[in-house]
Amino acid sequence: MSTKKIGLTLIVVILIAGSYFIYNQQASNSTDNSSQIVSYNVQKDDIEIGFEAEGKYTVEVIEPTFAISGTISSIKIKLGDEVKKGQILATLDNSESYYNMVNAKANYDKAIANQNAVDANYKAVNKDDFNSNNYLYYEEQNNQYEEATKAAEALYKKSLSTIS
Repeated sequence: MSTKKIGLTLIVVILIAGSYFIYNQQASNSTDNSSQIVSYNVQKDDIEIGFEAEGKYTVEVIEPTFAISGTISSIKIKLGDEVKKGQILATLDNSESYYNMVNAKANYDKAIANQNAVDANYKAVNKDDFNSNNYLYYEEQNNQYEEATKAAEALYKKSLSTIS
């Protein structure tokens, strides 16, 4: 074989070997970068996990109710506030309720005064002259007193509870 051919073959072999060596060098450098070991310090704690999703979400809407009707005097919450069961959301103007409570108390006191008058009349009556008509009148007055007292007391308690 001629020297020229041997020289040319030798140059091609050197170029191929050099290319192979350079290629391996770059491949090992890129592999080293991706497999670096990183250490982190960890501690015991709560784990918070968040996620995103699409879909429908339904919320139970509860309409507020009041024991009595009236005009709202103040609203205790703002739009978007979180509320809890039993929390006061609004208050009603209680001036009318207060008037009703005072009126019911006056009716109750009047019923007691009427009963006291009936009792005083009964005590003043001569028991010897006491007949069935007098007894029926006394019983009628006593029944009216009891009914008026119960109604006035119930109205008073109801009015009092709406003010508190």
